Amino acid sequence: MDADRFYRRMLKIAKEKSSEEERLDRIRDAFVEGLPPLPGEMGIDLFWEIADLLDMRSTLQEQRPREEFLQLAVILTQVVELFREEFGATEGEFPDGLWEIVRDCVNDYALELDEDLLNYLMGLVLDHGKI
Repeated sequence: MDADRFYRRMLKIAKEKSSEEERLDRIRDAFVEGLPPLPGEMGIDLFWEIADLLDMRSTLQEQRPREEFLQLAVILTQVVELFREEFGATEGEFPDGLWEIVRDCVNDYALELDEDLLNYLMGLVLDHGKI
């Protein structure tokens, strides 16, 4: 699944009438499927770190404006693009703390990551002043 397909899947999830836990599970599954193959539980670990940073559970509450969900979808799409080595295809900046999450997660799995992906990711982390 490429980043565009991931974003379209997020838009479908936004329209669903389900509990926030069910929506969170669907988002997690779509996110992990949107990423390239990663070692171990890296995709899931990355998702939960991002979910905590963005207070995703709060955003998924039904009374929240749709715009908040769409902002969440854009941020997650950017992360998918980042790990697919296509960063910058979607406009916008990462929220505070997200580069640090990427840095720490990549560092945790560095020995298991593809060397080209590792170099790409850490190069962008360095470019954003987070090393």
